[in-house]
Amino acid sequence: MNKRIPKDVILKRYRDQIAQGIPLTGSGAGIGLSAKCAEAGGADMIIIYNSGYFRMSGRGSSCGRFSFSDANGLVLEMADEILSAVDHTPVIAGVFASDPYRDMETHLHALADKGFSGVQNFPTSGNLFQAQLMWTNLEETGLGYEKEVEMIRIANRIGLLTTPYCFTVEQAKRMADTGTDILVAHMGLTTKGMIGAAVANSLDQSVEKITRIAEAAKAVNAGGCAIYLRPRAADRRLLRRFLRRKNPQ
Repeated sequence: MNKRIPKDVILKRYRDQIAQGIPLTGSGAGIGLSAKCAEAGGADMIIIYNSGYFRMSGRGSSCGRFSFSDANGLVLEMADEILSAVDHTPVIAGVFASDPYRDMETHLHALADKGFSGVQNFPTSGNLFQAQLMWTNLEETGLGYEKEVEMIRIANRIGLLTTPYCFTVEQAKRMADTGTDILVAHMGLTTKGMIGAAVANSLDQSVEKITRIAEAAKAVNAGGCAIYLRPRAADRRLLRRFLRRKNPQ
């Protein structure tokens, strides 16, 4: 059973290895066998992410970014199987630091007590700012917007009211093509209040964006697609300004 290795011992090992010109290698593990093989192959650290569980289930790593599981809880569930398969290699835990239901200091102590030697920030919001890369990764692994389009298409087919969000002109076209009932032009997170976002599109930007979305949707489905606004912080100014400019109904 792998036990927590003190940081100073790990760092000395790594520094000695680097001084010899030998690169450090880390290996993710989703099951005990992969961890055992990684150690046998000479991995310098083994990392347990919640995404490792999904990979071992035949799904893409992007699953780890969604609410398919309790990310931190899943790592703890995986721990016994993987830690017991490792003999001398430091095991690192992926930590979802934004978890609103865990006191992070308490959670980190629990990981240390379990036998983890270190942590890494995963799932992370760091690369969500690389919007195009994130979008491409999701689409490539079958977790993109097309899944949502197909869900709306099925819902229409079985007679459910459909009111999908869209954020771009292209998404509006794809959703309109499903025969959706009400297309919701999403202008971002709710602002103001105690927990609202601080940054949002300006009123002028929102009006322009909504107009483009409405026109694109109507071009695809002129008779069957109403447009609904999701304004910022129930900001009626946005609705009034948009209606003065153009009524997409």
